[in-house]
Amino acid sequence: MGARGGRRGRGGAGAGPTTAGGGARPVAGGCPAGRGEARDRWRTLTLAIGGADLVAAGVAPGPAIGRALRAARGAVLDGRATTREEQIRTALAAAR
Repeated sequence: MGARGGRRGRGGAGAGPTTAGGGARPVAGGCPAGRGEARDRWRTLTLAIGGADLVAAGVAPGPAIGRALRAARGAVLDGRATTREEQIRTALAAAR
């Protein structure tokens, strides 16, 4: 039994990642579920940068790295970061 009288996690019955109104629900990485082609592009996209590049640029290892890489991935998919330098610039802005 957990510290909260047997309940695990937050919320009660039915709590989960779904949205009110039955819309698309977010999944890990920020890509909406059920969006077919966009979801596939999100999953298969390879960035020109990685976590090591961000650490070398002064970002401390931790959650900021993931946040930064998600921002860079979104910018690439939106067409806002077409070069490696733009990916790094976008990632660094999101990490801070």
